[in-house]
Amino acid sequence: MEAKICIDCGVEKPLKFFMPSKPKDKIYYNKRCSKCNTQLCYIRKNKREQPKKNKVLLFCEESCRDLKLCTKCKKPKPFNDFSACRKFGLSYTCKVCCNEYSSSKYHSLSIEEKKILNKNKKKPQKVYKQSPESKRKALIRHKERYRTEPEFREKIRNREKLARDKRITLMDEDQRKQFFEKALESRRKHRMIRQARERNCDLIIPFSKADIVKQDGLICYLCGKSVTEKQATIDHVLPISRGGNHKPENAKIACRLCNITKNAKTLTEYKKWRGDYDRFKPLSLSR
Repeated sequence: MEAKICIDCGVEKPLKFFMPSKPKDKIYYNKRCSKCNTQLCYIRKNKREQPKKNKVLLFCEESCRDLKLCTKCKKPKPFNDFSACRKFGLSYTCKVCCNEYSSSKYHSLSIEEKKILNKNKKKPQKVYKQSPESKRKALIRHKERYRTEPEFREKIRNREKLARDKRITLMDEDQRKQFFEKALESRRKHRMIRQARERNCDLIIPFSKADIVKQDGLICYLCGKSVTEKQATIDHVLPISRGGNHKPENAKIACRLCNITKNAKTLTEYKKWRGDYDRFKPLSLSR
């Protein structure tokens, strides 16, 4: 095995104790061994030996200033027990702690096994800050893809269904009832909006059945009867097919029978069709 003499300590050591440099033609080794090089690096930096005046010392006595604290084992050790670091002069951890880390399972593996492990590791996703314009464009792109591609639509629906089922399993009985009631209200709201769009409505303001119940109460505005929440329906005073708008001012609560018979009539047409009638008597379906 080839050896070399160190300039500082004058001891003949094998080449593995010297730092190599790799030019194009040959490999040259440093004149000093790694142990002497650490001492020389520390003297050049001169950061640990002469601390600043305002800096708080980590050691109790002046004799301990020739020592350095290891960040892992937290023990004061001499400078020779630390390896050289180009950036900070000496490393934060001592050589013993570094050898323990290097003898772990990962570092004991071969180079090929390390490559396989690094490939299987999940890389952290980069977080990009989107501007409001890019968000709006992405949302439009997503809607177009949802409308045109049936496979993409099924994928999103299945994902939403799995998330909803997982949420329902973790709920209590009272929470489930509230959840299903809210789901029914949202379905009705979106169904009314969809029907209004199909009929080319000019103005659409989303509202729910509960909003109109708070506004008018559970009383039919056509016959004047009191109605339950299940029997109550929403009727447009001026129908959308006649140029009405989908907004809470144009909507009122009616019973099912009145809503069916009114159909797409205006109030004046409905009164003429119905004739003279008592408001609190049941309606006859005969014209």
